[in-house]
Amino acid sequence: GTMLYAKGASSEQCLEQLVVTHPGWVTAIHQAYASAGADLIKSHTFGANRIRLAAYGLADHVREFNFKAVRLVRDVREVAGRAIFIAGDVGPLGKRLQPLGTVSEQEAYDVFREQISVLWEAGADLLLFETFTDLEELRIAVRAAKDLCDLPVVASMSYAQDGLTGSYLSPQIVTERLLALRADLVGVNCGVGPVQTLHALRAMHDAAPEVHFSVMPNAGFPERVEGRFYYPSSPEYFAHHVPLFLEQNARLIGGCCGTTPIHIRAMRDALNNHLNLKAVTKPPKVEVSAPSEDLAELTSGYDFLEEDQPTPLLQKLRAGKFVISVEVDPPRAFVAQKQIEGAIHAKAMGADAVNVADSP
Repeated sequence: GTMLYAKGASSEQCLEQLVVTHPGWVTAIHQAYASAGADLIKSHTFGANRIRLAAYGLADHVREFNFKAVRLVRDVREVAGRAIFIAGDVGPLGKRLQPLGTVSEQEAYDVFREQISVLWEAGADLLLFETFTDLEELRIAVRAAKDLCDLPVVASMSYAQDGLTGSYLSPQIVTERLLALRADLVGVNCGVGPVQTLHALRAMHDAAPEVHFSVMPNAGFPERVEGRFYYPSSPEYFAHHVPLFLEQNARLIGGCCGTTPIHIRAMRDALNNHLNLKAVTKPPKVEVSAPSEDLAELTSGYDFLEEDQPTPLLQKLRAGKFVISVEVDPPRAFVAQKQIEGAIHAKAMGADAVNVADSP
């Protein structure tokens, strides 16, 4: 939003519609963050769900806006010529759940599922649920994602200055519950600046010291000047917190409201400096050589194939027989169980080999 307002967008309009009406604005902003060193870029879909779009009479444009938004990031990735992950961005519904509001659990589930399905189809590499203040609403979003697809899920909550959610839950409790829901990464974003965000992150780390986290603070606490919000944190101040976030097991580090490409460049430099320093201070690797034993003794007990025992695939190739190879798409996350199961099924159906396609 900060960058779009700078380009001339109005706070009264539907910002998600800009992917269609002003795609050049959105693309230019994505390119600026990519040039600043971002390895992950969010699709411009924070409020592109049916309930929020309905406020502008655009409820039937969920598919159009979400699909287009992911495509814009994909185009930027192509130009960048390096690995950039696309986070399908999903924000809160914009209306409260029952009994405090009018939205039922089933309606919330259906609305989240609709948006997630398009982001998945369009090619998002992961899903980012961000700026949630109601844990129950976030729970429904995570469940919808897990029921629908195998994309990694980052579940990020916002905390007030007192360190609690809107329903007075602590970061420790939120972290424990989100991990129980099988969120792949638990995070904290928005609401406050780097210092308060660090306090929340420390509480999250205390609750689960073995897991990694996501952290995306605002660029300070917003100040309202002549009807517009400004964020006072300097890029240097932002960068100062990068090693502090890393100490608390944060591995997805970025920024939320008020974070410009200059902030991201400062964070990128701080991260690179930290990694370089860590590499320099790392103890030298000690090479341990195995004793020179007889090869037959070293390989005894292992079922190695001899040269005169070709694999069934090689036997068919040498005989000039028809060979069936099945192409399998690589996993989007770090778990390849579905691909392994698919390969086993392909073998049972008569396939001779399996090849893995290039990563998209």
